Amino acid sequence: MANLTTLLDRLQSRIGGTAGRLVVAWLIIGAAVGGANSLGWLEKFELLFYDTAIALSGESVDDVPVVLVGATDADLQKYGWPLPDERLALAVEQMATAGALAVGVDLYRDRPVGGDEEVLAGLLRRHGNVVFVSKLSAGNLAAIEGPRAIRGSAQIGFADIPVDDDGVTRRALLFAEDNGKMQTSLGIRLALRALAARGIKPERIGDTSKIRLGAATIRPIGAGEGPYHQADTGGYQLLIDFRESAAGFRRFSVSDVLEGRADPRNFKGRVVIVGTTAQSVKDYFSVPSNRILGDRQVFGIELHGQIVTQLLRLAEGRSGQMLGLPPTLEYAWMLIVAAVALGIGWWGQRLPVLIGASFGGLVLIVLAHGLAYRAGWWVALTPAVLAWIMGVGWAIAYSMQSQSRQRKQLMSLFSRYFSHDVAEQIWTRREEVLGSGGMPAPQQLVATVFFSDLAGFTSKAEVLAPKELTELLNAYFEAAVAIIHRNGGSIDKFIGDAVMAVFGVPIPRMSKEEIFEDARRAVRSAIEFAAAIDVLNQGFVAAGLPRIAVRIGIHTGPVVAGSIGSTQRMEYTVIGDSVNVAARLEGLDKAGRGDAACRILISETTRHCLDDRFKVQRLGEFKLHGKQEAVEVYHVLGFSGTPDKVSAT
Repeated sequence: MANLTTLLDRLQSRIGGTAGRLVVAWLIIGAAVGGANSLGWLEKFELLFYDTAIALSGESVDDVPVVLVGATDADLQKYGWPLPDERLALAVEQMATAGALAVGVDLYRDRPVGGDEEVLAGLLRRHGNVVFVSKLSAGNLAAIEGPRAIRGSAQIGFADIPVDDDGVTRRALLFAEDNGKMQTSLGIRLALRALAARGIKPERIGDTSKIRLGAATIRPIGAGEGPYHQADTGGYQLLIDFRESAAGFRRFSVSDVLEGRADPRNFKGRVVIVGTTAQSVKDYFSVPSNRILGDRQVFGIELHGQIVTQLLRLAEGRSGQMLGLPPTLEYAWMLIVAAVALGIGWWGQRLPVLIGASFGGLVLIVLAHGLAYRAGWWVALTPAVLAWIMGVGWAIAYSMQSQSRQRKQLMSLFSRYFSHDVAEQIWTRREEVLGSGGMPAPQQLVATVFFSDLAGFTSKAEVLAPKELTELLNAYFEAAVAIIHRNGGSIDKFIGDAVMAVFGVPIPRMSKEEIFEDARRAVRSAIEFAAAIDVLNQGFVAAGLPRIAVRIGIHTGPVVAGSIGSTQRMEYTVIGDSVNVAARLEGLDKAGRGDAACRILISETTRHCLDDRFKVQRLGEFKLHGKQEAVEVYHVLGFSGTPDKVSAT
């Protein structure tokens, strides 16, 4: 196992990247599913699928060429059990005389019952198309022979039917060797007599074990045939397809025949099977429909009827033999399914796409299997389904791991610039927001730009020790970042002692109300920052540090947002005239700030976005540096009353 792991690691490293991981996953799935199948661990699931297909495929046929005559519990009370030879011979005589192609008697008669054995011997001499059953030896159980008069002849066929380990019958035994002699089953004996009446005789194909029966070439199933992995396939076995529903057989009781209630025309030109349908005798079997649909168990004569009917259909070309694919082709099919599942996982790494594709693919696999079944091929479904589930499961796990890793990287990267809520929005809408490099894609949008700077700080910084300077700046920046993020803004950059923030990126605002809300958040941040500066100054004075004063400029307008820089260093920022206007408002010296520790100036476009919760004062028109036209400037005095809480979504 260690050597296999090492080999897979080397293979992945040599191929590299996602392709290497796909190949390694494909090989692991192939080895795991193939190994489980070769050990027989999947057989019980395959048998369940097989039984389901069989149970759902039964057809109602109006003219089934087999008639069933059963001794009911009422018959046994009337005539006795075992059914006396005299009554049995009389019933069989009537059916044979009515023109039945063959009459099979699924009742053991190794010794006379209730009379002289000549009763049956005379019947069998008169009607060579009557076949009695025998039983093969099994372990310590001796064989049960047929009537003495026909032993060793073609008028005896064994009644043995294989029963799987789970108690369900799915196979017919046509020929078997017993005590050194090849024996023939009741089903094939009856079918051959019916076909002989139509001029169809069996032929052995060369030196093979295959038999040509009319239009069909029947070959015995192998140990790994169809739903089986290592079945006991001794003798010449055939998968029973159960195409005819049990309700399609014409049925009569023994008393119906003996008392003339059964019209003789019902037997003419058909195969008749006589046996018991009495619950007290317990000659019944579990079959796929019984297991899946909960139907009653079928009597032995019904099971023999299914076998005879199937053989007649095969010989007449009305259906084909149910065959299984060779193990190599089934394994190749499983590998193809695994490859497709992994390919879908690589193609659509979004979890909803994967889940939808997984269910869709599973349906297609089942449909393909159903089409193959209708064509007469049993394609192993369990290995394919398991390979599909493992492939899609790997893809989903890989997708979730990849998304978790990407999300962690993105949140780690953007949490320095965006609030947690904005970063979450970027992740949720990453398909439309992020470019190929994992950074927000370039876009033009309307945003509100926020600039703050410490007034006259250069002279104060010259007299402060490095430790005091960094402590003061860090406290100032911490307050700014916390307030801006809380109000849904994004830190664009720190420029010396200045802070640039943007409200409205990188998620584009699609409505006027959203743009207005960004402006209100920016102004709210400035007002809250002013209050924070007063608190900071109290602490600075107590620590022996100088008080600070802050200038803030805010402007709303179009910007271009994107990742700018070189291959060695890249940062996400906004550029455009709106950024310059906000920067110029922050540095506007002609608008005095009075005694306040924080002066907040906004443009006319930003003021237009505010509502009556904000108190502003018009300062007039000012010619900003780099602008030919004057800009109307307003001074933000604070909230007009107690501000409502603004969410940062």
